[in-house]
Amino acid sequence: MVDPVIDREGNTYERKAILRWLDLEDVSPLSRNPLSYHDLVPNRAVKDGIEKARREAWFQYHRKKDEEEEDEERERKERERRERKKKGDKRSGGGSRDKDGSRDKERERERDRDDNKERDKDRDKDGRKKPSRSGKDNSGSGSGSGSGS
Repeated sequence: MVDPVIDREGNTYERKAILRWLDLEDVSPLSRNPLSYHDLVPNRAVKDGIEKARREAWFQYHRKKDEEEEDEERERKERERRERKKKGDKRSGGGSRDKDGSRDKERERERDRDDNKERDKDRDKDGRKKPSRSGKDNSGSGSGSGSGS
């Protein structure tokens, strides 16, 4: 319905259709009571409802279309990622290394950092070896209290 009109009895018609009817008949097609084109007024409530429904349908259609396009784009990117990974695995002989070996280099740097942390945890901020936790001196000179000579 594009241009709804309402008669005195509250019946709603499409304007073009009822005007065609009234060219042939002078009564309501629903009630058979007398009806003239002068009795017809725009039905704003129905027109507003139709426009609202059209807008909602338009937005739903385009939102669904956008979501489908986003899904397709995600799937395309995932396929490309899998293909790149597959090609990368073939290039590196089945390993997880990049073409230039950068992942292996990064792992090596991490291992070096871990080794340095392990080594440095026994040293003070000046790089000197910290005393052992037991309080004993590991140098072999005893406790240093001087009670043995």
